[in-house]
Amino acid sequence: MALGDYLKTERLIKLPWYQKALIIGVIVLVIVILYFFTLDRKYQNKIKDLKGQIAKLDKDITDLQTVKRDLPKFERQNALLKKQLEKAMTKLPSKAQIDALLKDVTVRARNNNVDITAFEKKPEIDQTLYVEVPVDIKMKSGFFQAMIFFNELARLERIVNVKNLTMKSDKIGNLEVSYTLNAYRFREASEATPETKKGQAKKGFGKPKEEE
Repeated sequence: MALGDYLKTERLIKLPWYQKALIIGVIVLVIVILYFFTLDRKYQNKIKDLKGQIAKLDKDITDLQTVKRDLPKFERQNALLKKQLEKAMTKLPSKAQIDALLKDVTVRARNNNVDITAFEKKPEIDQTLYVEVPVDIKMKSGFFQAMIFFNELARLERIVNVKNLTMKSDKIGNLEVSYTLNAYRFREASEATPETKKGQAKKGFGKPKEEE
């Protein structure tokens, strides 16, 4: 006899007590199985989610421990780079010191019997971290005096270089030399960077207002 037939009220009432108990037990068992199946799936998902969170936290802890272990090395590297930057910056004079540097160049020329006939400071060229200061120079001297003078320029503590060098000899054997001396100075904190100036130009900063 099918369970559905037993569940009919008339038949259920007429059944012996042990059959009634069996039917009730089956119903309760089905309910319990369904409940635990649903509950089990719920907790399986929860456990899976928690395991994923724990794995992520374990990885984060491992990464932090690695960073903590390497932190002294990073600090030493940072300190070394700062010292190297400070040392490099000492080779770049400030805006106030650049004239003193250029004067030092003329003094060294005079001390080596080099006659500077033209000394024209050109407009400064903005770079990202520094400012280039070009100076067009013409001079007359003997060959060896010129070589000694250029050697002294190369040994300056400040950074300078020579570009566009041309030489020719006059009628009595002296050299006539022309070149561009590029000196470099430190960018002052108050000075706008080239990027800032470009931005201001795009926005129209510094342009005169049109008359109404």
